Amino acid sequence: MVRKAKALSHFGSLMLLLVLNLQVRAQLPQKGNNAVWNGHVSPSAAYIDASPFYSGSGLDICQVLSNILTCTTQQCTPGYVPYPSSGAVIDARGIIVQKTLLPLACSTNPFSGVTYPSTVLLPATRIAIQTTWTLPSNTRIIGGGHGVTQLEIPTSGFPGTVMIQMCPGTVACTGVAIEHLRLIGQDLNHNSYAIDGIDNIYAQDGSYVNDVAFAKFGALSMTGTIVSECSHSGGTVNGLCVGPNATYSGPYTNLGFSGSSNCASNTDMCLPTACAKIQAQTRGLHGITCTGPAHAVTDGANWPRAAIYLDSYNTTVENVHVEGFFDAVVLGDYADGECGKVSGDLVSNITGASGAGQVQNTVHICNPQSQKTFTGACTAGACTPSILTLNTIAIHQVLSNGGGSGGFVASTVQDDNMPWQSAVNASGSQAYVGLYETGNSFTIGSVTAYSRLTTSSGSTIPTWGAGSGAVSGPCANGSVYSNTSTTSGATIYVCSGGSWAPVK
Repeated sequence: MVRKAKALSHFGSLMLLLVLNLQVRAQLPQKGNNAVWNGHVSPSAAYIDASPFYSGSGLDICQVLSNILTCTTQQCTPGYVPYPSSGAVIDARGIIVQKTLLPLACSTNPFSGVTYPSTVLLPATRIAIQTTWTLPSNTRIIGGGHGVTQLEIPTSGFPGTVMIQMCPGTVACTGVAIEHLRLIGQDLNHNSYAIDGIDNIYAQDGSYVNDVAFAKFGALSMTGTIVSECSHSGGTVNGLCVGPNATYSGPYTNLGFSGSSNCASNTDMCLPTACAKIQAQTRGLHGITCTGPAHAVTDGANWPRAAIYLDSYNTTVENVHVEGFFDAVVLGDYADGECGKVSGDLVSNITGASGAGQVQNTVHICNPQSQKTFTGACTAGACTPSILTLNTIAIHQVLSNGGGSGGFVASTVQDDNMPWQSAVNASGSQAYVGLYETGNSFTIGSVTAYSRLTTSSGSTIPTWGAGSGAVSGPCANGSVYSNTSTTSGATIYVCSGGSWAPVK
């Protein structure tokens, strides 16, 4: 009896082990899901590995991502598991190019129809996208760095007007982010297309772009009429364009831009090319390098008009380096039909250099009441001038390094609103402006008055200086000098007739 009892006990133990083994096997991770331990082994949908799905004859990274993101309990591609409504991290870094130097194929928009949050980690390789990626709310795409993860145009061309659009449709989105990528606006045969890199039309709070390079962007020509914000028809091809409804988005940080290689000669220019265009109140553009095509000094008519267009209010643009554009930063050009006010803006630490092509105006303030047909980027726009506002702008730390050969003279600040002299610190070598402030224009009697203050002594715009001692020498008419010394000279001096005169 004892032996029989031991046998039954042993059989029971085997059955228990078999049941436990079946339970564990039933709970083992499914394809793409990693294992977690919470008292037992189970699959985790919070982190999904996309590489196991990338197999077979129809290798398409975007189709794999789409299948993962759109899989629900009601409808799911065979072999995939339902995507959690709370969102997940999709790791596609294990998908690499094998036995070929060609880029990964991407035939579809992987985010079409997606309603749940996601963070997609892209592989460190090239991806040839055949259509626009539109990113819904709470979507983040993160590459391995702007030098290793690259989205480019296939040789068959591109049907859209932008490579990545933040927020589809006309309903506001939040939490759309793009990081650590390089976008190429030219195909492998060096053909240029009238497409933007990234357009933000309606993505607002929590939406930003960081560490993204835009390479080889620019269109040879553009025709037609303006159809919408950030449009290209009749406007410009942009690396980044932030439309007027993308309020409170940003910041836009650590960006780089280079023009198309088709714009390298004086007879084949990509004129309608811009590095970035901002038409909404944002959390600012912080850190960008814009390199245009090289130009001869005498080729001013064929320069791309401006690197950065700021047509908004309460926005900061800082830490900017520009080469090869007529204007580095232009404020108040409304050629794209974005009519509104440009005020309360801060433009700081801007360098107009001459390495890959000179810059005529480092900062250019347009005159909305009387825009010129051609002075850099200030063009006759599609707005009624009387409704435009351009005032209360702070410009700090601007360098013009135009110099170069051929007697080229660059302006550090060009203000088209000043009737007597609009160029501030024009120079054939280097020129600096530490501070240039604009207030409101107003009328005193029949005279239009301008609120301006600059630290630049090389302009005819009045300055207000202070020092301990009397002052003499040339000056800008209307300037004021305060003498803080109690032992010598007058207390107040005013510049009259180009020289200082004591008042009190």
